Amino acid sequence: MTTPTAVYPSLALTGPRLDALGLVLSGLLAPLDGYCLPGAKPQDWQFESHLTVSADLARSAAEAGGLVLLDPDATPLAFLPVTAIAHKDDVAYLAGTLTELKRAEHGPARQLRLALRDRASVVGVFAGSPRAESVAELIRRAAGRPVLWLATTWNSAHSDYSAAGTVEELLACAEQLPGSLVRFTPLASLTAEMDVDDLLGTVLSQLEADEILDFRADSARPLVVAPAPDGCVVLFTGLSGSGKSTVARAVAERLAAASLRSVMLDGDDVRRALSPGLGFTAADREENLRRIGWVAATVSRVGGIAICAPIAPFASTRREIREMAEEVGRFVLVFVATPLEVCEARDRKGLYARARAGEISDFTGIDSPYEAPTDADIVIDTSVDALDRNVDDILRLLTAS
Repeated sequence: MTTPTAVYPSLALTGPRLDALGLVLSGLLAPLDGYCLPGAKPQDWQFESHLTVSADLARSAAEAGGLVLLDPDATPLAFLPVTAIAHKDDVAYLAGTLTELKRAEHGPARQLRLALRDRASVVGVFAGSPRAESVAELIRRAAGRPVLWLATTWNSAHSDYSAAGTVEELLACAEQLPGSLVRFTPLASLTAEMDVDDLLGTVLSQLEADEILDFRADSARPLVVAPAPDGCVVLFTGLSGSGKSTVARAVAERLAAASLRSVMLDGDDVRRALSPGLGFTAADREENLRRIGWVAATVSRVGGIAICAPIAPFASTRREIREMAEEVGRFVLVFVATPLEVCEARDRKGLYARARAGEISDFTGIDSPYEAPTDADIVIDTSVDALDRNVDDILRLLTAS
């Protein structure tokens, strides 16, 4: 479906609401395929599914006839034609059937997300580090049948990559058992009263397994505090669509799997939380970058690793961030030098097309300059090298003494 997203109002989702959208779009909750009003569940749905918005946004969506749901990078993920609205207290509920526009990229283990096509005779469900006794029991009960090792989370905070550690451990276990499959599904509330067991039961019923073993109560992850390295700010810079956010999130995921403390500060995401009053003039965009730099330096000051992925087009502002970071710890500049023509061909948000059409002004790479860094610690090109190789190269740099 091609939807003229610029015509409709939009809503950026984060955390559990983003995960809930992903569950609905995955088909794992079928026939549930959208949102309903409270008390108005379609007869064939297992439970209600709610989307709450402000009264002003509900009014705009009703007038336009629909709402575009975005990820934290402002990428359109789904379109909701608004078929009904109900107001309760200070919020409004929207109803309609969802249509997927693009696949989401946020969250850990993106390449291992559970899908309808995944099948196994025996499913083992985990919510943290697997205990040896649980692994032995799963192998014993499988008795040679195909096994799906399923990692789960419940209502995870946005940019929480702690599940990456569970997935890595399950992958290690699966290597020892032929016929194994490892998958991850983040479970999230579709309503305020949603029960995790009911939701998980619906998901698992789609897999048609012969036997399901629930090890969630036995797999609570212990707090593992790895020796903290010196604080570090890792600044990714590159054009829109260069792949900097994808690589940055993959680095954050690998660090989380190693129990290292890291915080992901993406440009669009942080802007909503840290700089909602700023516009998109050159001065406002640079001020937003300075605020990102200050937060990143604060994380570094206490021994954490701050991973930042804004466009950061100007050398002077990158230099300010470097100075703030180096006052308290280490600074690493990653230049994502993916060519403009590749970035424009990707154009997940449709921004280049709008800039070419004159609908957006001062767009970096089109009518606003990008000053390529000459002081980068590492230069990568996501159109040439695979994601894993880029991540490996960056991690080697971060761990070098």
